[in-house]
Amino acid sequence: MLGLRIVLVLGLALITFALGAAGWHYWQETRGPAPAEAAQGAHPTGPLAGMVFGPPPASDPDLGTAPAQDWLISPGGGLAPRDLVAAVLDQDRFVTPRTVSITTRQPLARMLSAGEALPGAAYLDAFAAIRAPVLALDLCGPLLEGPASGCRLTGAEALAESLDAADGSAAFRFRAEFTEEVAGRPLPALDAHVVEIETFVAEVEAVGGSQPWAPPDVTARSLARTAAMLCREEEKKGHGCRLVSLAMDWQAPKQGRMTIRYARLVPLPPGMYPAPPLD
Repeated sequence: MLGLRIVLVLGLALITFALGAAGWHYWQETRGPAPAEAAQGAHPTGPLAGMVFGPPPASDPDLGTAPAQDWLISPGGGLAPRDLVAAVLDQDRFVTPRTVSITTRQPLARMLSAGEALPGAAYLDAFAAIRAPVLALDLCGPLLEGPASGCRLTGAEALAESLDAADGSAAFRFRAEFTEEVAGRPLPALDAHVVEIETFVAEVEAVGGSQPWAPPDVTARSLARTAAMLCREEEKKGHGCRLVSLAMDWQAPKQGRMTIRYARLVPLPPGMYPAPPLD
């Protein structure tokens, strides 16, 4: 009987603990993220967690003061979507819309250490999945040389069923978030301009080099240079310009599609007047 009572007591204790944990989880979900977490956004998880390069200082005089308003005017006269507003105005924070995405096929040999050999064919899929972050380590460098003041790696993965055992390659997707360098590039008066999204798409060809596929950092450098050029052209016209997303999708060893989305601020059309949101 004593043994039975002990089992019952332990069982009740475990049930109570489980219910308490479930209640705590439910309360956490309903109350939302903590203020600091909500302000900064979710942090990356997995092998790349915490890999932040060149984060901007919390207070940089070159960035100037924060804009007096936190809303922008859409071309239709209404308010621009909040994620677009964040990409344009929150330059000192990593925000989800301001991203870099590269999809490419890479030789698995690029992930080997010196003197290391590839595993057997049965283990190549697992090898590609585990070593994918190795290929992303240099991704932020070219961005920091160009339009970015800070860069955070958020993903590196081998795409499912993409292994080509014949040439020892697999398809990968790499992702990063970045803060944009805006020193010396002030925005015009926000309440007198409309924010428009422009999408630049180009079919590109890789030339030269001994490898059939461009490494991710080479692709990132091409994206960074093109994005910076697009904004310079807009700013020559007197438009404010901020980057939203950069992407490259290589469909073949030397053929890819570059897609760059950026926001430009142009004067309000004649007859349009701003209507600030009511608090």
